[in-house]
Amino acid sequence: ILTSYFSGIRLPFNIPGGALAVGVGTAAAWILYHLGDPSPVSACTLCAAKGDLGLHLPIPVIGDMIEGLSHPLARQFFVPVMIPMGLFNVLGSLQNIESAEAAGDLYPTAPSLAVNGLGSMVAGLFGSCYPTTIYIGHPGWKKLGARSGYSILNGVFFTFVALFGLSSLMAAVIP
Repeated sequence: ILTSYFSGIRLPFNIPGGALAVGVGTAAAWILYHLGDPSPVSACTLCAAKGDLGLHLPIPVIGDMIEGLSHPLARQFFVPVMIPMGLFNVLGSLQNIESAEAAGDLYPTAPSLAVNGLGSMVAGLFGSCYPTTIYIGHPGWKKLGARSGYSILNGVFFTFVALFGLSSLMAAVIP
């Protein structure tokens, strides 16, 4: 993957290096499985994952969030865990804004951080324990020719995966 990304050499049919690596790795895992060797994939896991397919609309979990934040242990973990992790995320986002600026793209800091924080809060209302972050790969993807459509397509793809229960199937197929 790194060779394809940093060498500047185009693969046949403009296949991205990461896609080729995932494809070859997946094929190797399934070949090993069919040869009877230990493999991280199996037909049983694949069949079980098919049961997760279907429409899965997001469900707000506001009550669970309030209950979790009011739990006695929340106070014990708020200062030593939650606050440092939040600060770490803000610092990472600031670094990523600077990274984009180094690539020649200026984004205003306050609105960028505000939208980033709003996204994290909305995701938290639906049960996500992961904060959103401003993407670090901006200069690399820009160099490869990606534009705003890349981010939009990425968001549409993962929304589709989440809404239709495809993550279990993907994890069963791709080791």
